[in-house]
Amino acid sequence: MNDFADELKRWRRLRSLTHQELADLSGIAANSISELERRVTLRPRPSTAKLLAEKLGLAGEDHLRFMALARDGSVAPEGTTPRERLGTLAAPLSFEEMPAELQNLLGAHAAEQARLIGLRTAELHLALASGTGKDMKPEAFSLHYQRSLFSSITSLARETYQNLARHQQALPPDMQERMERILAYRSELLATLKKIYARKMEVSKLRIHGNYHLAQVLLTGKDLAISDYSGDPLLSFSERRLRRSVFVDLASMIASIYEVAFDGFLQGQQVHTDDARRLLPMAGLWAHYISGFFVRAYKERAAGSVLIPASSEDFEVLLQYFVVQKAMIIFNGYLKREPQRLVIPQTIMREVLQPQEAAPAASEAARAALDAAPSASEAEKAGTTLEPAKEIAEPKPADVVAEMAVAAGRGG
Repeated sequence: MNDFADELKRWRRLRSLTHQELADLSGIAANSISELERRVTLRPRPSTAKLLAEKLGLAGEDHLRFMALARDGSVAPEGTTPRERLGTLAAPLSFEEMPAELQNLLGAHAAEQARLIGLRTAELHLALASGTGKDMKPEAFSLHYQRSLFSSITSLARETYQNLARHQQALPPDMQERMERILAYRSELLATLKKIYARKMEVSKLRIHGNYHLAQVLLTGKDLAISDYSGDPLLSFSERRLRRSVFVDLASMIASIYEVAFDGFLQGQQVHTDDARRLLPMAGLWAHYISGFFVRAYKERAAGSVLIPASSEDFEVLLQYFVVQKAMIIFNGYLKREPQRLVIPQTIMREVLQPQEAAPAASEAARAALDAAPSASEAEKAGTTLEPAKEIAEPKPADVVAEMAVAAGRGG
């Protein structure tokens, strides 16, 4: 069993406190604390639980778990806590596969809405992919196109780190540690992004929504409608007509889910500022799972089509690429205008960038590569069979050029 009694006892012992020492800190009688741990008293008063959590120094997910157990006495599944993220963004679990604790935390209604958005998004893309005219017919990926994607995002990454170096000292002290984490992502970043041109992917570009986020989704009761097909307002009309990967829309919606989750704490008036800061990690936890429900529903509906590759590995690579691209674009904009919101793109990047086991020399090579255009030698080291590097000097595909313009416009 793992209930409030166990949770209180665990944290008291982790803090190396006796009943009397915790009583002295909190002003709660030592006998009352003992009775809670022995289940003589099953649930504390809300004010008592809040005081104990404060004196035990609990924050974020730990604080939320402690208060939830104090409130409803629910039994947490053995070996599963909110801090243990289940599934990944590219291979998420369904709501039904979640332990009861997470289901209660996330809510069935929010999970169902995210699933429905994923389903309808896939149906939107399938409808767009069914076009046969010259302006609508899907266009297959090519190795040259994939390498151009890598070239453009390398430029974006270099710009992002240069911007961070220029602005880091001006950031609030509480943001310094987060920015150090961004700097530490450099090796992971390149290792992730280079996979985009490891081999030709069997997937197509097509006309997409182009400006996809939660504000474009209108709930109609039992279903939803998707609005505003005018495309990204930062692009010209001719650029909006270009074919792009559906992962551009997926990444935009995922970023929108994260922004909504964090805005509830950063801008909401219902939670005190100090409490909001302590509970902020829960925004990332909620967005992780809600985004997962969205992606899972999309994958299931789009399976077997030209929208997504059949290979799970290629699906993950594409999702990582476009989510990181979106996060860096958001990061550059917030860095100059709203630094308090940098936690959002930082959390998104952490979602998809996994630690890489690399030798020091490899890490140094990765850092250097972010400061230079990709070369033929890099492709050989990656074990790829790409065209010669001179092709990068040729005009990039129009949609890649447009995406670079969008990045520059939003980061400026």
